[in-house]
Amino acid sequence: MNAISKTQYMQGCQCEKLLWLATNKGDVLEKEENIRTTEGNEVGELARTYFPGAVTVPLNRAGEMAKETARLIDAGNKVICEATFLANGLSCSADIIRIEGKAADLIEVKSSTSVKLRQLEDVTFQYHVVSEALKGFGLSVRNVFLMHPNGDYVRGDNLDIYAYFKMERVTDFVQKEAVNVEANLEKFMALCKGDEPEESLDMHCETPFECPAKAYCHAIHHIPEKSVFSMAGMTAKKKYDLYKMGIVTPRDMLHAPGALTARQAIQAQAMAAGIDGKEMSRLQLDYKNLSAFLDTIQYPLYYLDFESFQKAIPPYRGTQPFQQIPFQYSLHIQQELGGELEHCEFLAVAGKDPRRALAKQLVHDIPMGEQSMAYNSSFEKTVCRKLATLFPDLADGLLSIVDNMVDLMIPFQKGWVTTPSMHGSYSIKAVLPALCGGDPALDYHALPVVHNGAQASETFGSLHLIKEYEKVEAIRKGLLLYCGLDTLAMVKVLEQLYVFAGGGVEYAAV
Repeated sequence: MNAISKTQYMQGCQCEKLLWLATNKGDVLEKEENIRTTEGNEVGELARTYFPGAVTVPLNRAGEMAKETARLIDAGNKVICEATFLANGLSCSADIIRIEGKAADLIEVKSSTSVKLRQLEDVTFQYHVVSEALKGFGLSVRNVFLMHPNGDYVRGDNLDIYAYFKMERVTDFVQKEAVNVEANLEKFMALCKGDEPEESLDMHCETPFECPAKAYCHAIHHIPEKSVFSMAGMTAKKKYDLYKMGIVTPRDMLHAPGALTARQAIQAQAMAAGIDGKEMSRLQLDYKNLSAFLDTIQYPLYYLDFESFQKAIPPYRGTQPFQQIPFQYSLHIQQELGGELEHCEFLAVAGKDPRRALAKQLVHDIPMGEQSMAYNSSFEKTVCRKLATLFPDLADGLLSIVDNMVDLMIPFQKGWVTTPSMHGSYSIKAVLPALCGGDPALDYHALPVVHNGAQASETFGSLHLIKEYEKVEAIRKGLLLYCGLDTLAMVKVLEQLYVFAGGGVEYAAV
């Protein structure tokens, strides 16, 4: 290993074993799925327009990019994007270099709305390399900035990039920390040339991002498939704390007094017994509270679910970076308990602001004063409130939906309805198979194209870029099927709750 890149340096900062594996045994690493990659690229491209006259080094091998960077500096260019430098066996590409006289500013562009420690470590490595490389041009680094979206920015009719971006000076931190880079580099270079290092399991497996070597390391440490690490509703820190105490398997957890909450104990019992959604044990039922909850439900009932997307660069007037923008809803309607279902739905045209059309149809589909139902209703209520503020002429109808909404998650969140096959989770994705398992029409995994909310958001957010009509229609169909299943799931779960409550018993077999 003759050189170390910024990526390798950051891997070593997170976990030395990760760096060794990435360098010597890369095939064991799981492929990372980062839905922020596209957002980061878009923010980076926009940042280049912040500086008039900026030139960009074309993407190529590091050596070729470094040669082009040198040519652009010698030609007197003042702002260079993707400037690439090689120094002492190290390489990095700086998002932006701004040169004034004999001084240069190093500017790193990020898509997050605040500065993160990992970003500071990232730009510290760059500072180390760029400072050394610029000496050959008679230049020195004067300041270091992290350039990122301003989370408080609200877009007008047009995007104001000078209000959208914040330039945070981090020079003092970087210069202070830069003294550690050389020692880290020496350690990392030696590490990569040596034998595979041992490494314990700890929070570095999760932060600043989930390690792609985690499955490999779990196998080395003989972590079973069902373990403390597969517990739902438990913080990562607690999982690693228990692991370091020797509490690993479900039976370990059950024999450790005080280690688990009541909900976690139920989950551990299910894991220890090998219970899954098709082999459900007894249902634990708080009949009194469940019955009281069901008494609050009125018909006709409107089962509502929204899908939304978010963009780092606010796309429409009145939006902010990463604001949730609703683009779709599904609405199942039941006039009476056990009655036939009607279905309404809305899916916006990609590339256009969907909010007005969605809000207008929604207040038409849900009449004033009627009761609606959502699962984890805080999101649906927030969407409706924001739409009401944006469109005052529709506010009465939208706020009526908020005021008359009931949350189907409550009986599961409160523990009034629990079963081992829910594995400690009260997510609809856990509750549905636990209560209504076996029906292929309710299987999210069997859906085409879209299987979860994050996928729906990402898919619609880039749909306007797809030109093939057949592909667009297939994606739209997939979005409709996914969102429709979310509301149908509520119908089926609520039906099952009425069955349980009708039994009038503390424990009922499912």
